[in-house]
Amino acid sequence: MRITPPLGLLASARATVAAVGMSPIGDIRPGHSPAQARARGQVLWTPCPLRWPGRSAPFPAPPFSTRHANMKKWVDEVFPTYSIGHQQQRTNSQNADMKTFSFDPATIGTDHIFPPEIHCLDSIGYHGTSTYLSQAIETTGLSCVKPITKDEFSLLKELAAELNYDFRPVSDHFLHMATISLSPLSEMALHYTCPGKLGGQNRTYVKELVDQILSHPDFDRASDGAVRLRSINAAIAAVRQGSPVVYAVDLRGQPNLRYDVLAQAIQVSSPIGKDRILAKVEARDFTRYDLIDCGRLRQHVEILERGPKDHFIKHI
Repeated sequence: MRITPPLGLLASARATVAAVGMSPIGDIRPGHSPAQARARGQVLWTPCPLRWPGRSAPFPAPPFSTRHANMKKWVDEVFPTYSIGHQQQRTNSQNADMKTFSFDPATIGTDHIFPPEIHCLDSIGYHGTSTYLSQAIETTGLSCVKPITKDEFSLLKELAAELNYDFRPVSDHFLHMATISLSPLSEMALHYTCPGKLGGQNRTYVKELVDQILSHPDFDRASDGAVRLRSINAAIAAVRQGSPVVYAVDLRGQPNLRYDVLAQAIQVSSPIGKDRILAKVEARDFTRYDLIDCGRLRQHVEILERGPKDHFIKHI
């Protein structure tokens, strides 16, 4: 099924394009007709001040120097996707507008692992995690996903009680983990991708308890419970085999924000859409976490919290 845009608008646009006879793409010379241009697989535009139904602003016209990639983005934003099947395909695809930057170890000690075009923006939070989770994040956005299922949680609770292990670290983090944490500094977010925290510190508490139970002399390692525990450890190991990655997220207008002063973290209690993810830095093969001075970073965050310069975390 295809939904067709207003015929009057298309007719006017085509007439204007035919009159202008040009395209912003450099390899199409002035004088090509719309039919010729379409045959070449190019996208045309019109500089006329058309108004899209429901829009109060004039129909935007990009400059002649716009490159093909930028032009495609502009067309996608201005014209709705009329093919329903195509629209679903775009919705389920990864964020094509997200920028990827190479990690520069020389940025350690500067607070920022992203270039100025990102870290100089306002309302940016940074989320560090494992590349094992990247496909899900870049396809659907960030959400609060617990490291174990409710059934696995019940199994751990039961076995911990039987073997007299402290279950509180797991239970506290499992029950209260209802937010997505982001850091106001990207270098701090990178710190949270260290081996003991990669993919979420809550996985550390789960793995420690699983290892304790599996190593207990009275525990039956051939039982069904042991098989399930090893499966939990395998899932955690898969996440931790990924590389560190930090995402820069635009939090302007994001609902359900709060700032945790003790943790120095921005807490979001609702899903974050993939379109809010502006960029990422993959720190492949990075292991020198000892170079990250967490004390200095905390001091710098305190300056953001209390200093004279305005910062969006003051308004959360």
